[in-house]
Amino acid sequence: MKKGRWLAALLSVSLVFSAAVPTAWAASSDRTVQISSGDLDGPDPDGPTDGFWVGDRVTVTVAIEDSQEISERPVLESSDNIVLAAQDQVFSAGGRYRLEETITIDFKAAGANSYFRIVADKGLATEKVYEKTGLNVTAPAGKPTLSYRLPSHLKLGQALLTEGANVYDQFSIATIQNALYSDGQLYDYNRDTVAQSALFAYHHDAGGPGAKGHTSYIKDEISRAMHPGSVVLQAKTPSGSNFGAPYTVTVEEPKIETNAPQKIKLGSVFHFTTKLENTALSNEKVEDAKKKSAYDTDDFVGSHPLAFAPKVEILEGAELVTRSGGDYSNTLSSSETWSFTGLGTVKLKVQYATILPQNIPEYCDCYSNPYTAEKIIEIEVTKETPITTVTNPDSGVSATGPIPAGCTVAADELTEGELYDAVKASVNTVSDQFQLLDICLLDGDQTVQPDGSIVVTLPVPDGFDGLLGVFRLEEDGTFTLLDSIDNEDGTLSFLTEHLSYYVIVNFDDSSSEEPPVPDQVTPSAPDPAPSPDSSRGDSPNTGDAGIIGVAALALLGGAAVLTLRKKAQ
Repeated sequence: MKKGRWLAALLSVSLVFSAAVPTAWAASSDRTVQISSGDLDGPDPDGPTDGFWVGDRVTVTVAIEDSQEISERPVLESSDNIVLAAQDQVFSAGGRYRLEETITIDFKAAGANSYFRIVADKGLATEKVYEKTGLNVTAPAGKPTLSYRLPSHLKLGQALLTEGANVYDQFSIATIQNALYSDGQLYDYNRDTVAQSALFAYHHDAGGPGAKGHTSYIKDEISRAMHPGSVVLQAKTPSGSNFGAPYTVTVEEPKIETNAPQKIKLGSVFHFTTKLENTALSNEKVEDAKKKSAYDTDDFVGSHPLAFAPKVEILEGAELVTRSGGDYSNTLSSSETWSFTGLGTVKLKVQYATILPQNIPEYCDCYSNPYTAEKIIEIEVTKETPITTVTNPDSGVSATGPIPAGCTVAADELTEGELYDAVKASVNTVSDQFQLLDICLLDGDQTVQPDGSIVVTLPVPDGFDGLLGVFRLEEDGTFTLLDSIDNEDGTLSFLTEHLSYYVIVNFDDSSSEEPPVPDQVTPSAPDPAPSPDSSRGDSPNTGDAGIIGVAALALLGGAAVLTLRKKAQ
């Protein structure tokens, strides 16, 4: 604890270590004596008022002022298990003298009815006594235990101060329970390393280590998470050794979300939006954020405000776009209308940059390395794909719609293998007739997807004369029933926006319009294949091995939505 000092101009200072009994002398009439212990007395003492442990240390201060030199010292008394030691400082100035004696009380051993006594000016009219009697000094209740109070995961902009909390709760990084009380000998942590990480803002009006009884507090002025990243905290004992396990604190990276497509047709008009997500911030006006003050000694929670200004910059292909109606007035979102007027690739950079507030103090380096979130996006502007029909003469399958030029259609029936067995086990709970098809578009040896919805037509399998349902096996593990119709020429047509595996199910004529969903099964399966992409040449092949994993997911948790079409009469 910090002790007061008397007189700014000191004429002489001497240090004396003593516990002497005063000899006969006469004190002046203006002599004053004060004894105090901030550790043990007052409305909110820090010391172990719930009982002393072996190893505790507290401090008492004796201050004597007189117009003549002070040669006598307080008398120190204690039981055998308590040791008192004094350190003196004598000041003189302007014909006045002052003795300040700092007395440490060390509790060396356990003992009941223990005591210590400090007598200043013993035997004189100014005599004062400070004592604690009937003390029960015990062994510590347990080993010191460390508990971090700073969350291990924070979001950008998260305030770490709480309105109305006391100083111990307000700035606590960690607490140590069962800590010996020793005035001036406190637990700490690697605060310089944490400060150099630049992850946090600091309030600068509080912090540092502290103690309350047998609880030690590691405190710091951290007020807000300002920058994403991670830092490792390490608690330190009063002697400077590492205490407890390292503790990692991570400020999570914010995410920029947009509605930008990978491809867009020439001539399209698009309302482009961006959002900054995964933060602890609220959306506000950029102009209001710029007016805020960086630091307020009366507002811990509101100090070091954090807000962002959005910006979208075209890095390449600016000649392909006409921009209008931009709204960049909010801190966590933006919008703009884009008209695509040329073919090619438009490369964008979306940014959310830290807004610097007003009145940043010279000692505040919280804004010296402002954070900017950034995302690069590419949009390919393409021509409208014409409606064409491609037919496979071997299988009789055809596809009509926006199909890339030069593509062919293929439909392979699966009659064995893990995928087939899994589908069969599921479908057989509602029907004993089904056909499993792998339908795809091929550009040479590459599997591609259509540029929109297409109509697939294929021959109705022999013997399928009931109610027919067409299911597409989705990559997320569900079966989707597609709109379909049985044509009078013995073919079946259905509408789809991408190609994958399909199951044609023949339900008995007595089946209801809402037949039961096939039972779920758990086949052995390898990892699922990646999802098909809409861009030509980049789509993975829809091979059997990858889809088996998808089937496993579907049969484990998927629920099929079923609509049926009666055969045309």
